[in-house]
Amino acid sequence: MPTDLRRAFASTSAGSRRGLLAVSIALLPISPAAAQTAQEPRDAGRPAQLLAVRDHLESLGYDASFDRDGDVAAEHEEHWNSYVKEYRGGLLMLALIDVGATEDRMSACHRWANALNSEARLARFYFNDRRSLVLEAWLGGEYEKSAFGTFVEAWQEDGALVGLSHEAADGCRGD
Repeated sequence: MPTDLRRAFASTSAGSRRGLLAVSIALLPISPAAAQTAQEPRDAGRPAQLLAVRDHLESLGYDASFDRDGDVAAEHEEHWNSYVKEYRGGLLMLALIDVGATEDRMSACHRWANALNSEARLARFYFNDRRSLVLEAWLGGEYEKSAFGTFVEAWQEDGALVGLSHEAADGCRGD
């Protein structure tokens, strides 16, 4: 306890000392590690790595929150809206993209997904049973800031492939 604080503490009554002690404790600096692990009440019980993912995506300009399933839902003005969840010892990031595919065009859609997969660095592309294009990538292990940053960068680059002109895409979308 600093000398000035000791003098003030010694010269006060017992009741005042309790108040002064409480104020002194409240004014103690919080270490960066303690501040980083502090959670808002709405985050209580959420997995630490998903909290870190949410915060990281927010730092990259995403509007990130938890959906009703407890997964991170992330929206961005320039990149595909995405979801991140814990999956098989790592993190699974995915986006569902409605490209207007119809049943009679699925053959062209599958050719497009194959073309995207041949160009992608990280992600895989496929069509689900609702004929949405799925962009999906898995990062093994626990969240680590540098690795996740590199992962998201590759994710965004692969996601940009969807917007590029491609003959198979034209057949799928019917543009």
